[in-house]
Amino acid sequence: MESLAYRFDGNDPAEFVGTNLYFYWESGTTLMSSGIVIEGVEVIDDEQLGLIEVKVNWPSPLI
Repeated sequence: MESLAYRFDGNDPAEFVGTNLYFYWESGTTLMSSGIVIEGVEVIDDEQLGLIEVKVNWPSPLI
């Protein structure tokens, strides 16, 4: 899959009707989106520090 476009319709929750979401691969390992905030969690097993959990939000919410 290179990209996917999804349009919410009457089969989805009412608050999402008419919303469009677009997903595409930026690289072989990074899934990007347009229309929503994606939260991802990456777990890294570091030999010295042990398990490290990294949370990523894209796009970053504005403060």
